[in-house]
Amino acid sequence: GVGWVDQMGHLYFQDRYAFGRTRPMIDNTTIDWFGLQGRESSGWTAIQFKRLLDTCDVMDVEIKSGTNNLIFAYGLADPDPSGPNGEISYHDSRRGSRAIPLQSYADPPSEDVFAGLDFFEFRLNNYVVPPAETTYHCKIYKAPSQYSVKRHAIGHKTLIGAGNHDLVHHLLMYECDSTAVFDDNNLP
Repeated sequence: GVGWVDQMGHLYFQDRYAFGRTRPMIDNTTIDWFGLQGRESSGWTAIQFKRLLDTCDVMDVEIKSGTNNLIFAYGLADPDPSGPNGEISYHDSRRGSRAIPLQSYADPPSEDVFAGLDFFEFRLNNYVVPPAETTYHCKIYKAPSQYSVKRHAIGHKTLIGAGNHDLVHHLLMYECDSTAVFDDNNLP
């Protein structure tokens, strides 16, 4: 979708699509994106809009449970809605992408399901994310060994501190090779 707020404070929002590096065209087959409200203040524009998670429109990408890739671009001038295709100007380098959770994970189990079960925590305390576009951080943890019988992991929960949700978009867990040897007092 493409949206803007004009000098009179009126919100415009258009259902558009693009393939590759082309100008987004107005989707005249269906209207699946709806502008709800918008405002401009001190050079910033904020627009609230809605659409279905799955519009069944081949021109729209389904919003899935979990992390989605969002691409964005913005121009410095409002489009001319009277032009043949809404006449949006090229954004130049004012563009980007983010991997963000647009929908919470579908139907997570109730915390009660895990009540009374053994658990252990792996914590990454006081890690400062470097100011880079992408950062991968690797940390090795040793699973507890105090259990007298074999245990199976049946779930995990990732807790991300307040204010950091936009920085962390996925977590990978691996089991090390059973022959690997680590110094338990100095894990990487």
